[in-house]
Amino acid sequence: MYSQEQREGFIRVYETLKLYKRITPKKLNGEESIDKQNIIKDLYVDLLPNKGIIRKLLSDETFILLGRRGTGKSTLFARAQYDIITQRKNLSAYVNAKSVVDDMKFQNNSLNIPDLEGVLESEQLGRLLLIKKFLNDLFESIVVELKREEQNLFEKITSRFRDNRIDSLIKRIEDKIENPDILNINSIVSKQTRETETTNKTKSAEAGATGSTSANGVKDALVKIYAKAGYKKEIASGLENESLNIFAKLFNVGDIISDIKQLLDITSRDKLYIFIDDFSELTEGDMELFYQTLLNPIYNSARDEIVLKIAAYPGRITYGELEAGKYDSIQIDAFELYGQNIVEIERKSSDFIRRLIKNRISFYCKTTPDTFFDTSEHSMEEYYLLLFEASMNIPRTLGHILSQCYDNVVSYDKKITKSDILNAVEMVYRKITKTYFDKEHKSQGVYKEKLDVYTQHNLIEALCEMALELKVELPKTNNQHFSKLEYAHSSHFQIRAELVSFLESLEFNGLVHKVSTIAPKSTKNKKANIDVFIYAFDYGLCQFNKILYGRPERTSRYSKYYQQRRFDLSETLINTLSSNKKIVCKNADCGAQYDINELPMIEQFDMMCRKCYQKTCEVDYDESITELVKENLKKAQFTKEELDILQVLEMYVVTSTNFKAYPLEIGQELDISYQLVSRIARGLIDSELVIRKEDKTNNNRPYYEITEKGKKTLSTILEI
Repeated sequence: MYSQEQREGFIRVYETLKLYKRITPKKLNGEESIDKQNIIKDLYVDLLPNKGIIRKLLSDETFILLGRRGTGKSTLFARAQYDIITQRKNLSAYVNAKSVVDDMKFQNNSLNIPDLEGVLESEQLGRLLLIKKFLNDLFESIVVELKREEQNLFEKITSRFRDNRIDSLIKRIEDKIENPDILNINSIVSKQTRETETTNKTKSAEAGATGSTSANGVKDALVKIYAKAGYKKEIASGLENESLNIFAKLFNVGDIISDIKQLLDITSRDKLYIFIDDFSELTEGDMELFYQTLLNPIYNSARDEIVLKIAAYPGRITYGELEAGKYDSIQIDAFELYGQNIVEIERKSSDFIRRLIKNRISFYCKTTPDTFFDTSEHSMEEYYLLLFEASMNIPRTLGHILSQCYDNVVSYDKKITKSDILNAVEMVYRKITKTYFDKEHKSQGVYKEKLDVYTQHNLIEALCEMALELKVELPKTNNQHFSKLEYAHSSHFQIRAELVSFLESLEFNGLVHKVSTIAPKSTKNKKANIDVFIYAFDYGLCQFNKILYGRPERTSRYSKYYQQRRFDLSETLINTLSSNKKIVCKNADCGAQYDINELPMIEQFDMMCRKCYQKTCEVDYDESITELVKENLKKAQFTKEELDILQVLEMYVVTSTNFKAYPLEIGQELDISYQLVSRIARGLIDSELVIRKEDKTNNNRPYYEITEKGKKTLSTILEI
């Protein structure tokens, strides 16, 4: 039924939608050379009409791009860089913050500053090495683009004098990055000393300012930054004045910025656009260090020449000295992007899914979507809406759904039906979304983080249990929306605005999704017209738990279906959290306790107790949870990253394609570097859970396969 081109093309459709990390022409089945960059342009589909997102990314303003994993932030950056490269007016550079962090875990790096290595602890040295690695990656990206320009579409630099100036400048910048200058910070350390010591001591300090003094200044400044970011174990001592530019001086950032401006002038470019991806993968303390060392100096002294574009997760980013009103931002999750109204979200999102699928199938399969979808009972518009609800406009999730459809339907020369999509959605939930809890519960990790994961698990189970109860009970009521139903659709629920922060983790991990806001009806003794949020359970979760998704019909009769008061699960949320954890003042003379729903307010005042006014409040968890976490941590044999790799390898086994699990492809699937994959895999190989092979048909390229022992180990951990 399908031609070879159509089968292979469909594989490319879902594989490119699933792509994690950096999108390149090579990953999209092209080549890396500049003349093959058009594939990025050809496959790009903007979330807004008239290239609305790309226009914002190409503006001259600092820009923050917010979105959950898989929403396409890296693709947007790649598309913006394509325009910069082809228009020949500016330069661009790309740095992935997560890759920088991953690479730091196994590379042997050095600051080349012996004075610091004798003063700083290994953890503090690691943080400064993080900055050095970031600078290296940033400048390497600039050099790669310059070389690509010379060799391909851009004007060739014919003047030998100009060539020499560029080469000299590049070497100068590289030397400054490779050899930080601790003597640069003497003046800052001396100034701080003057502000904290007596006049006599000041004179002595100024007379004896040495590399050792500067090293101690670096250490104290690091302590201050991380204490500010909430790292209470590193208590600030000795410095009353924060040294906001001590690290910029250490790494010669001011000089490097001046050199970059000179480079722009020599190459006749107006601006340098710096794209920083996965910024939220940094810790809060590392974000603060990045701002003080790099981003603030760029923003404050070079914003006319250097434009920052940062991609991060909603709610997981700090903003340094970026001033409100002087930077732009946009959140690309459907709820935030399309107006917070469920009707508009469904209309605009299904249109995006339509454009996205038509584009990919046309490009790779040279046909139209109805070639693969059975339209005898459902139109393509109905399929697009269903695929939106199933993926929530997240291209990566859509790719996984279409992958299941290929394995179970297309590979057998059949057309995809609604039933096939629903089966695929449930399979994706069982194999990917649901296993989040299994892997967290049974892997090694940080005790307090594990406690919160158990609380989140209990919460989603309580909400599902209530949804199943409503499914049966609502048809027994006299409410006209339910009375004629055999079972009620109960996939959507309401949560009061002040409680939404407690669902952020579940939403981030794809278990629930915001889909609308409403002003609830006035109730006795309650204030009316306070917005509440409507959430939807993940479609796959609903399929797995037999919860009916959506509303009975898309007609005016059920237009206010989700606004019915019985769908308000705010009390369920409060009761579940209250039974799992509470806030306790640890002041021995106080001991006050507060309900967990007061946490957002108490956090605003740095965990201050309202009774004793000491900042000694902490979250205490139910004893049953703490004991369970302790027991599981004792039994845990693997890290979460090891379980992630085993899970990906198992997925390669069950797929109907013959793809091999190369380290690069595994890294793309897990959003980590291929070097980190290789390092983790060594331990799995030693445990006989994985074997390493070489692909004789591909220059002996190494790849991995899961062993039978690995499969059994994984099956005992994950309930799939």
